[in-house]
Parts: sequence; structure tokens; C-alpha cells
Amino acid sequence: EDLPHGDYQKRIFINDSLVASSDFVVDTLPNQLPVVESQYIDMDQGEIVEGEFLASDMDGNIFWYNVETQPEYGNLEVYGGRKRKFKYHAPENFSGLVEIEVSATDDKGATGSSTLITFNISGELGADIRLNAEKFTISKAFPNPFNPSTTLNFNVQEELTLNITIYNALGKRVKNLVSNKYTVGDHSVSWDSRNGQGNLVSAGMYIYTIQAGEFRQTRKMVLLK
Repeated sequence: EDLPHGDYQKRIFINDSLVASSDFVVDTLPNQLPVVESQYIDMDQGEIVEGEFLASDMDGNIFWYNVETQPEYGNLEVYGGRKRKFKYHAPENFSGLVEIEVSATDDKGATGSSTLITFNISGELGADIRLNAEKFTISKAFPNPFNPSTTLNFNVQEELTLNITIYNALGKRVKNLVSNKYTVGDHSVSWDSRNGQGNLVSAGMYIYTIQAGEFRQTRKMVLLK
């Protein structure tokens, strides 16, 4: 018969004399998965930052950290007990947001969902690596501030793939707005202040990154309510 949840002690008697005992716990509650805290780190080109992954587990201890995705730019080193410490070296010739995804495994062997750690390289919004303006130009979001939608207009003079991603002020990804190949001509894309699940987001500052070929730029916009 299964015992209910609780603390127990097993005792062994010989001729009514206690000869051994051991304590044990019956845990019938579902295991709570560990949660890694998101981080948003400002840094300059070529800078090296060191830090620690942080996580919480409501019913146990963190046993191990897992880097699920490596940075697209720069170099990441993970070390220390439980692989909890990291050292990130930003590239010399790149400005913008670089993300890694990190999860944690608890002492029961269960792994939680991954969380974004974001490095904002250059320490200021608007730094970029520019593509030849004859091939690609893009306007700033207009209107800005906005409610409920804003639009970016861009011109393509050579077929390319454009990616635009929106983040909140904490560096958490809100929505992949665009990830398409565009032909020569004028184009536009709008954001209706909804996240990737189709829900309206709260008012505040949002960051959007633009990537087209070698062009990479980070800008900000403000949603009013």
C-alpha cells in the first residue's frame, strides 16, 4: 500500500530490541521545475564580462546549468561548480543584441524551460554596422511614441533576408516581427503591440533589432496606453 506524503522512520527489532532504524520521506507531490532568471547586460565592443547564472527551485536544489544556444557573435565560456559561472567576450566589430538560452536541471534530474540572457553590445541604443545605403535603407518606427500600432518603411535594392525582433525593456523577446526574404522595391511592416501569442502588451519602452545581411541596428520605441 502506498504511504501518504510525509516523513517516516523504518525500525528493525530483534526480540523486542531496536537494532537499526532509518529515516525516509515519501514525496507524492509533482516536482517543481527550476526556473532560470533572465538577465540583460550592457557592454561595449570588445569588452569581457563575467557573471553567474541564477535560478530558483521551489522544492529542491539546482544541480546543473545548461547553455541551450550559443551566442551568434562573440565567445562564451562556462565554468565553475554546476557550470554556474560565465565569461562572455564581445566582438570588436559588432553592435546590437546577442542572446543565449540557458536552462537548469534540479537534483531530481528534471530540466526546466530555457530563459534568455541578453548582451547589449556597445552600451547604447542606435549603434550599428551599416550596410551600403544603396542596397538597403529603413526608416525609424513611425509614429513613435505610438498607440496602438507603428510602422517601419524600408527600401531594398538587392534581394535580401530581413529579420526584425522586438524585446521589452528587460531584454525578453516579445515577438519575431519579420523573418522574410524581400525583393527589390519599397516595403513596410507594422507592429500592432501584440506579442508572439497574439496578446496585447503593456505600455512602456520596447527595443527592436533590425538585421539585413551585414546590417545590424538596435533602436527603441515607446508604446502609450
